[in-house]
Amino acid sequence: MEPIRVLLISAIIMSISVGPSCALNQLGYSLCKKTSNYNLCVEALANSYVVGIPKIDVVTFAYSVFAEAKKSTADTVDYINSLIKGNAIPAPLKESLKTCLDDYGYASKMIVDVVDDMNKNRFDRVVESANDAGSRVGDCQKGLGGTSSPPTLSSKNQREIDLFQIASVIGKAITSYRGRKL
Repeated sequence: MEPIRVLLISAIIMSISVGPSCALNQLGYSLCKKTSNYNLCVEALANSYVVGIPKIDVVTFAYSVFAEAKKSTADTVDYINSLIKGNAIPAPLKESLKTCLDDYGYASKMIVDVVDDMNKNRFDRVVESANDAGSRVGDCQKGLGGTSSPPTLSSKNQREIDLFQIASVIGKAITSYRGRKL
């Protein structure tokens, strides 16, 4: 085998085995330790890294978390709609699910608004928006309390609440760490 090929293959194997997780540093981990779901936060942090860029800033981390929350929200809305269309759903649960759609609609709007604000370098509402969105998803979960809530929906709600709580922690850090690299 040619020496250049061996070198190239070795470099590829090293980049795959090292990966972006090695680039995670103390600031990223310390932010994640302040959240209610450390593992989800570290996963979001790892997903924030772009190949070839060894460090990210706090704002990029926030964008990544809100992007994940947006994707998760859309997935949950689709799931709720599929439950509502189901024939074997009791009427009280169906009403609770419709209320959940309203709650998720509000959360989705908050995501769009906060990302728009961030695009305009306005970060004053990041924490409030994340907390409000998480609260609305919490309202959805509470509204299901008296019904036989589908366990998958409860899991999705908790994940969404955790994502918004992570976004809130990152939002608090933005003012402190803005411009620094993670």
